[in-house]
Amino acid sequence: MDLAGLLGYRRRWQLLALFCPRPISSSAPIVIGGCHRSGTTLLRVLLGRHPKIAGGAESTVFLSRISSPNEIGGLFDMDPGTIADWQRQCRSQVAFIDRFQAAVLAAEGKEIWAEKTPGNVLRFDFVRRHFPNARLIHIVRDGRDVVCSMRRQRWPKPCGKPGSAAELRRCAEYWARYVTTGQRFAADPLYFELHYEDLVRNPERVLRELLKFIGLEWSDELLTDKPGDRETRELGAVDTAAMGTWRDELLPVQKQIVCESIGQLLIDLGYESDIGWAGVAPPRSASGQASPRLDKRWTRAERIWIELIALWRTVRDPRLPWWPRVTGAALAALYLASPIDPVLHRVALAGVLADLLVLAAAATLAAMLAPSLLRAKRAAIKRAWAAREELSYPIPRPPPRPA
Repeated sequence: MDLAGLLGYRRRWQLLALFCPRPISSSAPIVIGGCHRSGTTLLRVLLGRHPKIAGGAESTVFLSRISSPNEIGGLFDMDPGTIADWQRQCRSQVAFIDRFQAAVLAAEGKEIWAEKTPGNVLRFDFVRRHFPNARLIHIVRDGRDVVCSMRRQRWPKPCGKPGSAAELRRCAEYWARYVTTGQRFAADPLYFELHYEDLVRNPERVLRELLKFIGLEWSDELLTDKPGDRETRELGAVDTAAMGTWRDELLPVQKQIVCESIGQLLIDLGYESDIGWAGVAPPRSASGQASPRLDKRWTRAERIWIELIALWRTVRDPRLPWWPRVTGAALAALYLASPIDPVLHRVALAGVLADLLVLAAAATLAAMLAPSLLRAKRAAIKRAWAAREELSYPIPRPPPRPA
């Protein structure tokens, strides 16, 4: 058995990356990303109608975990064995992407490949390092509509009991993670951000701007529905029917939960000017700062648990600056390099407990260096916990769209 069969293509690529120069591709694909349920498929279908742009299903080839050859072959009408051979023969993921891209373009007879997978937005850093000429397209949709749409889908969907506060909060944080990760490239000259709402309100204007960014001329085919087009029938016409569904689907208490998680980000994106859309403003303390319910008396165990969750969410938040992360990592590295670590590991369980304590201390230090973010996380957890642990109402369903 060869190295590819023994390790698998992903581990083989990772191993070769340690000893080979960083692969750089000269190709210039269009890489479309955005949170799930944000209109990425609609954008890909519209761009795929251009005479020079080859679209297609989600190939996932830019992700760290690529779909199986059988799945990719079925979506692109390719031989799965050929795709598996490419994975074994290529020395890097970049080389495999280039080979796959060439096959897609040859099959459709077009010049530019547009790859749409929602998770691409989390891989923009990989794309920019290895494909310096790639155009990064990030589509953003109102997070409240995304939350409502995700709750109606079986996949993708963050964990959480249906109808619970945890489900709403995790869906909202899921959206925020995708949006903030993509916006880190706002200063990149080859990054283009558009809003789903603008696309469905005025598709021609938005698509003209996008094609100008890509470097292509306008084509009327982008807005021309082709008879018998299966994707057009599935997606429906480009209209505003899916905008603002959160107003009818979210109950007042649900709006407050979503507002606690992403209210400020909605304001930053221009969807709202304040948090008045949530109905009732959060209660205020004597200092004027938003606070959790003041009549709630927390036990010692609850306070410890809330603090641990707040620390964990703060460390994972993409808005945490880089220097607290570096400081915490330096503390952990200093301990590992000290002579104390080998001594403790000679005692049963002592080394493991010491490692856990050092990691907890490093995370605590990193979070404490960003006190405002830590306070916001702690307050949000307390408000959600104090108001309700689980909600016992059915998920509102929108009325069926006419055929």
